[in-house]
Amino acid sequence: MTGLLAGLVLGGFSADAGAVETGTFSATYSISIAGIPIGKAAAESRFNGRQYTLTINGFTSGVSRLVSDASANLASNGSIYGSRVLPVSYRLNTVDGGNVSTIEMRMNGGTVTAVKAVPEPREAPDRVPLNGSDKQNVVDPLSALILPAPGVANMTAEQACDRTVRVFDGWQRFDVRLSYKRQRQIDGPEGSYSGPVYVCSARFIPVAGHVPRRVKALANNKSIEIWLAPIADMSLLVPYSIQLNIPLGTLVVRANRLTFGSSERAAAE
Repeated sequence: MTGLLAGLVLGGFSADAGAVETGTFSATYSISIAGIPIGKAAAESRFNGRQYTLTINGFTSGVSRLVSDASANLASNGSIYGSRVLPVSYRLNTVDGGNVSTIEMRMNGGTVTAVKAVPEPREAPDRVPLNGSDKQNVVDPLSALILPAPGVANMTAEQACDRTVRVFDGWQRFDVRLSYKRQRQIDGPEGSYSGPVYVCSARFIPVAGHVPRRVKALANNKSIEIWLAPIADMSLLVPYSIQLNIPLGTLVVRANRLTFGSSERAAAE
């Protein structure tokens, strides 16, 4: 679940088919369940030619008794060539109720060359085994939705959403399949983001490394949405909102502040 949400929340950056122009994207997100605030996350990205770096720092608070106290720090960097996103390194550190998880991963040309995952997966007779091909032509969760989008200014919502992303999170290999659902208009106050938002349906498709019974609910969840806002002057699609239904209610991760390069906009609906 962590890998999927990290990919959804932090994905949505895209680059033109050529080299990426130098620029930055920053965002702060509020996290809520059933309308009750439970945490925040801050994302930072930098683009310099074909190179990119992405980071996120987030936390949830158990004050609401809906979740435990947890924190997460993620970082990734790599290059964008045409329609391909090629991460070089990925790092994840999480602390959840005193349980610590870490991932350190190196990649080259879309292939995982080294990975250290703590804790290691527990033994389970029904775990779907990983093989070499499951670590090829993949991206890490933080780069999972860096969406190459040439001509974003003229892109349709269907084109923005129509894609499948192959992800390896250090433990599991899965796909995130996006498809067009609808389009909305965000009309914020002066200085806020105003414009179209492409609402994509997202499906989690387990491939390998998982225990089927443990991911069945997520794989069957048809409520997952990611809202993408096109930023034409930077050739970017940025995540405005992520939401899905869980047993406690609707989990929503929504931007409340966006910064593109030197311009700053408060995202408001």
